[in-house]
Amino acid sequence: MSVASVRYFKRRPDPTVLVGWRYTGQPFPDWPVFVQQCCTQQRSPKGLTELRHNRNSGAQIVNIGEWLLRDPDGFVNQYTDDEVRRLFIEGDWP
Repeated sequence: MSVASVRYFKRRPDPTVLVGWRYTGQPFPDWPVFVQQCCTQQRSPKGLTELRHNRNSGAQIVNIGEWLLRDPDGFVNQYTDDEVRRLFIEGDWP
């Protein structure tokens, strides 16, 4: 998945469009800008590559297959694939 493959979502039933990106192990240069601004790629103590989502409350590990969605205010939140399917509608909105 490349930077060009970000997806668009609407929260059920809210009409606000969110930009979403699914982490599948891509290298840093392939991340969208909004992800590069709030995440880092590091090695875990076990030597595995991790995407770390830096938040005010501390860093969270984004697991492969999880989503980062940016809302219109610029906040980025992390969701599992199941949460995205339950909470959002995917579409081709601008």
